[in-house]
Amino acid sequence: MSDDRRHGLHEIVRPSSFLQRARKISGEQGKTIHHENKKPIHQHSGSSFRISIAWGVRPGSIRLNLHPGHHDFDYPGGDVTQTIPEGINDLGDITGIIIDSSGVYRGFVRFADGTFSPPIVEPNDTMGHTEGRGITDQQLICGWYIGSDGFAHGYFLDSGVFTEFDVSGADETIVDGLNDAGDFVGNYSSETVFAAAFSNIEGVTNTIVIPGDRGNSFAYAINRSRQITGGYQKGGHIHGWWQDSDGTVYAPFDPPHSKSTLPFGVNDQGWVVGRFSRKGNAADGHGFLNRLGSDHFVIYDYPGATFTSFGGINNDGLICGRYQDDAGLFHGFLAQVVTGQ
Repeated sequence: MSDDRRHGLHEIVRPSSFLQRARKISGEQGKTIHHENKKPIHQHSGSSFRISIAWGVRPGSIRLNLHPGHHDFDYPGGDVTQTIPEGINDLGDITGIIIDSSGVYRGFVRFADGTFSPPIVEPNDTMGHTEGRGITDQQLICGWYIGSDGFAHGYFLDSGVFTEFDVSGADETIVDGLNDAGDFVGNYSSETVFAAAFSNIEGVTNTIVIPGDRGNSFAYAINRSRQITGGYQKGGHIHGWWQDSDGTVYAPFDPPHSKSTLPFGVNDQGWVVGRFSRKGNAADGHGFLNRLGSDHFVIYDYPGATFTSFGGINNDGLICGRYQDDAGLFHGFLAQVVTGQ
């Protein structure tokens, strides 16, 4: 499964200090406020554009530069053929997915100094599929794996200790993102729910209701202000959505001419990154940067690549992502947001 996969759900079991607060969903759905976003969207393609609010402080221009010195990377050694970064913390540590020539998925961490962790394998993964999706400044990792039942289950990895997370009453749970406060988001499914985005804030799990959703939604990222972003299906296309700190949901939000929008990361200043497709298929991908609530987008394509996707962004404007080469293999890279007059 990839980022475009349809997500799933299960139940909560969480020892580990600040994660212990999580409690089982009781079947009550969380209340959300809907807002249909009808603002026009204007494209600003290329390497820079003028915006009214710069990197959290003042007006200026924004451009994306490949990170000097070590802008692209691959997991070293073994039989690894693909490297897919998914999340980044403020230290510059990255978590994500590696894939070997047999199609086995493992999680990994690339530390800020350029070294790598051993492959991450959830102990209950019997299907060769463990993904790393998010990482905090305390190096708490979230993700999901496929168990012997053939369903996806969430996990947290803290100082070498795995803790499973399943939403009560669901068949599958996917945990895709978390913040430094221990709040997290993802997607679940059950016999009565095909695929629904959820959040767990201060131990309370709520389904997120997106206006216009046709029963296929997912939440990818949450910041310290508890702004959340993800995607949902409507009219045969995948659109972006985001939820503000007060619970208001804004949908859809898409780059211009997008037929598929997947927002994967959001930092504490409300800058969101992800990818979109103008063709609406998995082979067409372009990275984007956007300020939540703004109608301006920076579009980015890795030089010479056939496909580009941003996975996460930290508070220093460091973005992790992946690009696809001519052989159809994914490689990781780092890009830096640059602001100024």
